[in-house]
Amino acid sequence: MKYREVYTAYNKYYTVGVDEDGGFLLQVYMGWWIIGYDRYFRITKEEFDAYPADHTFIEQMVEAIVENRSSSGAYFDRFVFSEKPEENRTEESLEILKSRLPPKFAEFPDIDPLNPQNSGRVLASLPDYQYPKLMYYFVASGSHIIIASCIFSRLKPDEPEEWHIDQVVLPQRAIPWFVDTIESEVLKNPSEGGPSTDEFKWVVETIDGEKLKVSRSQILSDKPIEGASPVYELKIPREIDGLFSEVSYYYIFAYQLSTLSRLNKRGFALEFTFSDEFLFQHGMFDAFKRVAEMVRKGEV
Repeated sequence: MKYREVYTAYNKYYTVGVDEDGGFLLQVYMGWWIIGYDRYFRITKEEFDAYPADHTFIEQMVEAIVENRSSSGAYFDRFVFSEKPEENRTEESLEILKSRLPPKFAEFPDIDPLNPQNSGRVLASLPDYQYPKLMYYFVASGSHIIIASCIFSRLKPDEPEEWHIDQVVLPQRAIPWFVDTIESEVLKNPSEGGPSTDEFKWVVETIDGEKLKVSRSQILSDKPIEGASPVYELKIPREIDGLFSEVSYYYIFAYQLSTLSRLNKRGFALEFTFSDEFLFQHGMFDAFKRVAEMVRKGEV
């Protein structure tokens, strides 16, 4: 299966396209916002040709598939492949799964949060603008750059403090690609002609054999911003200045950088999500640009 997207309905979570190995496909996103995976189904040439002038059949099909999330539910006589490995049980889908298994990539242990220079050359670092104890590092290691966040804290009131480290590993050339993708204005706010609040948009690229993705999305923030209001009364205990209190959350715009070729133990892409405020008002995008320039000049 070699899927090529032809028509996109971001706000409906599906695309219609061509299988370059033969035939036509419907891609359905199973999830909400940025947490989910894709399923692929066969459609006929007549159904493909009728779209986009007539959305009726395709959208009925998508609705039935999404409502019946069973891996043997609606339209599974047309099922081709799922990005959720355990849903692939047919001979065709298992062959596709085998062909799509990512190659073995070099593994990188978590960086040393106390001495990040022990993990490679530190190219940039900065604290989170809301939680100064949370540090971000760009660390060069071989042909890759590790972006890591490190904080010494406890996640729950009854747990001891410990180091919490999240990181993504990217080919060096992925850093300038991320910068160029953002600056090209491919991904915009609704006020700029971009996706509306019930849509999200993404760009996918393969760099040095690794599949990467930049997504435009929204995230929940505990910091109110001008024009924002609570989506609902979601109250979550958070530690603030040594005290635990309940916090309300707000939707804000963000960019997500994902490494689709490198998965966590649950089978999901390794990723970071950065709010517009952090990127453009508090130095994170400037850090990306500095590192990107070093990569372009061969100084890493």
